[in-house]
Amino acid sequence: MCHIVQSPFTYITRKNEVLESNSFLSSRWGAISILNPDKDSCKSTTYTPKLDLIMSLFKKQIRRLLQIKGNQDLDIQEFKRIRIREMVDSTRRTLKSLAQLLSEINSIVISDDVADKINEAVEYADMAEMYVEKGDIDDGLKAAKIAFKNSEAAFSDPSLLALLYFPDDQKYAVYIPLFLPVMIPVLMSVTTVRRWYMGLKKDKTKTE
Repeated sequence: MCHIVQSPFTYITRKNEVLESNSFLSSRWGAISILNPDKDSCKSTTYTPKLDLIMSLFKKQIRRLLQIKGNQDLDIQEFKRIRIREMVDSTRRTLKSLAQLLSEINSIVISDDVADKINEAVEYADMAEMYVEKGDIDDGLKAAKIAFKNSEAAFSDPSLLALLYFPDDQKYAVYIPLFLPVMIPVLMSVTTVRRWYMGLKKDKTKTE
Protein backbone atom coordinates (compact mmCIF):
# COMPACT_ATOMS: atom_id res chain seq x y z
CA MET A 1 0.00 0.00 0.00
CA CYS A 2 1.39 3.40 -0.95
CA HIS A 3 1.22 6.49 1.21
CA ILE A 4 -0.17 9.77 -0.05
CA VAL A 5 2.52 12.42 -0.08
CA GLN A 6 2.43 15.93 -1.45
CA SER A 7 5.97 15.72 -2.76
CA PRO A 8 6.49 12.57 -4.93
CA PHE A 9 9.91 11.03 -5.35
CA THR A 10 11.57 12.82 -8.27
CA TYR A 11 15.00 12.99 -9.86
CA ILE A 12 16.65 16.44 -9.80
CA THR A 13 19.32 17.35 -12.35
CA ARG A 14 22.48 19.32 -11.64
CA LYS A 15 20.66 22.40 -12.86
CA ASN A 16 18.13 21.87 -10.06
CA GLU A 17 15.43 20.89 -12.51
CA VAL A 18 12.99 17.99 -12.25
CA LEU A 19 13.76 15.42 -14.91
CA GLU A 20 10.63 14.79 -16.95
CA SER A 21 11.35 11.10 -17.58
CA ASN A 22 12.22 10.62 -13.89
CA SER A 23 14.88 8.06 -14.78
CA PHE A 24 18.63 7.82 -15.26
CA LEU A 25 21.29 5.52 -16.69
CA SER A 26 24.46 4.03 -15.26
CA SER A 27 26.83 2.98 -18.04
CA ARG A 28 27.34 -0.79 -18.26
CA TRP A 29 25.17 -1.31 -15.19
CA GLY A 30 21.60 -0.49 -16.08
CA ALA A 31 18.85 2.08 -15.77
CA ILE A 32 16.50 3.20 -13.01
CA SER A 33 13.03 4.59 -13.59
CA ILE A 34 10.87 6.06 -10.85
CA LEU A 35 7.09 5.73 -10.99
CA ASN A 36 4.93 7.86 -8.72
CA PRO A 37 1.32 6.66 -8.24
CA ASP A 38 -1.33 9.34 -8.15
CA LYS A 39 -3.59 9.95 -5.14
CA ASP A 40 -6.46 7.92 -6.53
CA SER A 41 -4.22 4.90 -6.98
CA CYS A 42 -2.99 5.22 -3.43
CA LYS A 43 -6.53 5.36 -2.08
CA SER A 44 -7.61 2.29 -4.02
CA THR A 45 -4.29 0.50 -3.27
CA THR A 46 -4.14 -0.39 -6.97
CA TYR A 47 -1.78 1.25 -9.41
CA THR A 48 -1.94 0.71 -13.15
CA PRO A 49 1.10 2.27 -14.83
CA LYS A 50 1.07 3.58 -18.36
CA LEU A 51 2.76 0.70 -20.17
CA ASP A 52 3.15 2.57 -23.46
CA LEU A 53 5.18 5.27 -21.75
CA ILE A 54 7.21 2.76 -19.76
CA MET A 55 8.06 0.59 -22.78
CA SER A 56 8.98 3.64 -24.85
CA LEU A 57 11.34 4.75 -22.10
CA PHE A 58 12.70 1.21 -21.74
CA LYS A 59 13.54 1.00 -25.45
CA LYS A 60 15.38 4.32 -25.35
CA GLN A 61 17.36 3.27 -22.30
CA ILE A 62 18.38 -0.12 -23.62
CA ARG A 63 19.47 1.43 -26.92
CA ARG A 64 21.69 3.85 -25.06
CA LEU A 65 23.09 1.11 -22.83
CA LEU A 66 23.87 -1.08 -25.83
CA GLN A 67 24.99 1.94 -27.89
CA ILE A 68 22.45 1.23 -30.63
CA LYS A 69 21.38 4.46 -32.29
CA GLY A 70 18.35 3.15 -34.17
CA ASN A 71 16.39 0.17 -35.43
CA GLN A 72 18.14 -0.10 -38.77
CA ASP A 73 20.07 -3.24 -39.71
CA LEU A 74 23.23 -1.16 -40.01
CA ASP A 75 22.91 -0.10 -36.37
CA ILE A 76 22.50 -3.72 -35.26
CA GLN A 77 25.48 -4.79 -37.36
CA GLU A 78 27.59 -2.02 -35.86
CA PHE A 79 26.59 -3.15 -32.38
CA LYS A 80 27.68 -6.69 -33.23
CA ARG A 81 31.01 -5.38 -34.55
CA ILE A 82 31.61 -3.56 -31.27
CA ARG A 83 30.81 -6.68 -29.26
CA ILE A 84 33.15 -8.77 -31.43
CA ARG A 85 35.97 -6.30 -30.92
CA GLU A 86 35.38 -6.16 -27.16
CA MET A 87 35.34 -9.95 -26.78
CA VAL A 88 38.41 -10.46 -28.97
CA ASP A 89 40.34 -7.76 -27.09
CA SER A 90 39.27 -9.26 -23.76
CA THR A 91 40.37 -12.71 -24.96
CA ARG A 92 43.82 -11.48 -25.92
CA ARG A 93 44.24 -9.55 -22.65
CA THR A 94 43.27 -12.62 -20.63
CA LEU A 95 45.67 -14.88 -22.53
CA LYS A 96 48.45 -12.31 -22.18
CA SER A 97 47.90 -12.11 -18.42
CA LEU A 98 47.91 -15.90 -18.22
CA ALA A 99 51.17 -16.08 -20.17
CA GLN A 100 52.80 -13.56 -17.81
CA LEU A 101 51.71 -15.54 -14.77
CA LEU A 102 53.02 -18.78 -16.25
CA SER A 103 56.38 -17.19 -16.99
CA GLU A 104 56.68 -15.87 -13.42
CA ILE A 105 55.66 -19.08 -11.63
CA ASN A 106 57.84 -21.97 -12.76
CA SER A 107 56.00 -24.62 -10.75
CA ILE A 108 52.80 -24.35 -12.79
CA VAL A 109 52.07 -27.33 -15.01
CA ILE A 110 49.58 -26.82 -17.85
CA SER A 111 47.15 -29.70 -18.24
CA ASP A 112 46.00 -30.88 -21.65
CA ASP A 113 42.51 -29.51 -20.99
CA VAL A 114 43.81 -26.01 -20.23
CA ALA A 115 46.15 -26.13 -23.22
CA ASP A 116 43.23 -27.06 -25.50
CA LYS A 117 41.19 -24.12 -24.17
CA ILE A 118 44.06 -21.72 -24.77
CA ASN A 119 44.61 -23.00 -28.31
CA GLU A 120 40.90 -22.76 -29.10
CA ALA A 121 40.74 -19.23 -27.70
CA VAL A 122 43.61 -18.12 -29.95
CA GLU A 123 42.19 -19.95 -32.97
CA TYR A 124 38.66 -18.57 -32.64
CA ALA A 125 39.88 -15.05 -31.89
CA ASP A 126 41.78 -15.09 -35.19
CA MET A 127 38.72 -16.57 -36.92
CA ALA A 128 36.49 -13.82 -35.53
CA GLU A 129 38.75 -11.13 -36.97
CA MET A 130 38.91 -12.96 -40.29
CA TYR A 131 35.10 -13.17 -40.48
CA VAL A 132 34.75 -9.45 -39.73
CA GLU A 133 37.21 -8.59 -42.50
CA LYS A 134 35.08 -10.65 -44.90
CA GLY A 135 31.89 -8.95 -43.71
CA ASP A 136 30.49 -12.10 -42.08
CA ILE A 137 29.42 -10.48 -38.82
CA ASP A 138 27.20 -13.29 -37.52
CA ASP A 139 29.89 -15.98 -37.80
CA GLY A 140 32.40 -13.52 -36.41
CA LEU A 141 30.21 -13.00 -33.35
CA LYS A 142 29.89 -16.76 -32.82
CA ALA A 143 33.67 -17.21 -33.06
CA ALA A 144 34.30 -14.29 -30.69
CA LYS A 145 31.95 -15.83 -28.11
CA ILE A 146 33.80 -19.16 -28.26
CA ALA A 147 37.17 -17.43 -27.95
CA PHE A 148 36.02 -15.35 -24.98
CA LYS A 149 34.48 -18.37 -23.23
CA ASN A 150 37.61 -20.51 -23.64
CA SER A 151 40.00 -17.78 -22.50
CA GLU A 152 38.00 -17.18 -19.31
CA ALA A 153 37.70 -20.92 -18.68
CA ALA A 154 41.46 -21.40 -19.09
CA PHE A 155 42.33 -18.49 -16.80
CA SER A 156 39.97 -19.64 -14.03
CA ASP A 157 40.71 -23.36 -14.31
CA PRO A 158 40.85 -24.97 -10.82
CA SER A 159 44.16 -26.67 -11.59
CA LEU A 160 45.79 -23.25 -12.10
CA LEU A 161 44.06 -21.35 -9.31
CA ALA A 162 45.54 -23.60 -6.62
CA LEU A 163 49.06 -22.83 -7.86
CA LEU A 164 48.43 -19.16 -8.56
CA TYR A 165 47.21 -18.49 -5.03
CA PHE A 166 49.75 -20.78 -3.35
CA PRO A 167 53.16 -20.15 -4.99
CA ASP A 168 56.54 -21.44 -3.79
CA ASP A 169 57.36 -18.50 -1.53
CA GLN A 170 54.14 -19.06 0.41
CA LYS A 171 54.86 -22.78 0.65
CA TYR A 172 58.10 -21.98 2.48
CA ALA A 173 56.20 -19.76 4.90
CA VAL A 174 53.88 -22.67 5.70
CA TYR A 175 56.41 -25.49 5.89
CA ILE A 176 59.17 -23.73 7.85
CA PRO A 177 57.13 -23.48 11.10
CA LEU A 178 56.33 -27.19 10.76
CA PHE A 179 59.88 -28.44 10.22
CA LEU A 180 61.75 -25.93 12.40
CA PRO A 181 60.92 -27.69 15.73
CA VAL A 182 62.20 -30.95 14.23
CA MET A 183 65.37 -29.39 12.85
CA ILE A 184 66.47 -27.86 16.17
CA PRO A 185 67.18 -31.23 17.90
CA VAL A 186 68.88 -32.46 14.73
CA LEU A 187 71.19 -29.45 14.65
CA MET A 188 71.95 -29.85 18.35
CA SER A 189 72.80 -33.52 17.77
CA VAL A 190 75.12 -32.59 14.92
CA THR A 191 76.88 -30.10 17.19
CA THR A 192 77.28 -32.74 19.90
CA VAL A 193 78.65 -35.28 17.44
CA ARG A 194 81.09 -32.69 16.09
CA ARG A 195 82.40 -31.91 19.58
CA TRP A 196 82.79 -35.62 20.32
CA TYR A 197 84.66 -36.16 17.06
CA MET A 198 86.95 -33.19 17.68
CA GLY A 199 87.67 -34.48 21.20
CA LEU A 200 88.43 -37.95 19.88
CA LYS A 201 90.79 -36.47 17.33
CA LYS A 202 92.66 -34.54 20.03
CA ASP A 203 93.06 -37.70 22.13
CA LYS A 204 94.62 -39.53 19.19
CA THR A 205 97.03 -36.65 18.66
CA LYS A 206 98.15 -36.72 22.30
CA THR A 207 98.61 -40.48 22.21
CA GLU A 208 100.88 -40.24 19.19
